[in-house]
Amino acid sequence: MTGTANVNNQILPDTQGVIGFPRRVFSERLDQAVPPVPITEFASVRTDMAIYENKLGARSWTPIYGVGKMGFFMGPLMNIIYYRASANDLGRFDLEPGAPVGGISEFKAGWTTTFGLFLGSDLEIVSNSYFVRGSIQYSWQLQGSVNNSDTIQTVFNLGGISGLVSGGVQF
Repeated sequence: MTGTANVNNQILPDTQGVIGFPRRVFSERLDQAVPPVPITEFASVRTDMAIYENKLGARSWTPIYGVGKMGFFMGPLMNIIYYRASANDLGRFDLEPGAPVGGISEFKAGWTTTFGLFLGSDLEIVSNSYFVRGSIQYSWQLQGSVNNSDTIQTVFNLGGISGLVSGGVQF
């Protein structure tokens, strides 16, 4: 609140008060006597992220005699994330043509991190000088978030399952 030396700004108790302030009424239900105010809101949100995944793990290989080898791996992981987040929120009170419009536009950029664990298995099959390798991995990660504005937040989880198949010639 703002005021001058001759003005006393205060919130009075829930009564008429000594100087005739109106009674305040709070309710958990809509008052049907009060007409609703039609508001149209347009929101646009964008979040761009560059993710640098870092893993530190251990691998164990087991030979499959005459065919190739099979392995298991696991360990912790950390994602370093650079983000650019924006939010545009535009509201219009549809009481009359040319009604006032209010809007918020924000842009934020910065760094954040998420942590998790990974677990996987791979299989390599070799025949003469040719090989085929397949890998499947599951990663569990903590949920991350980026605040696009004071009222809009992007929540993300980079965990999930992934697979890879490769092949080639060995020398």
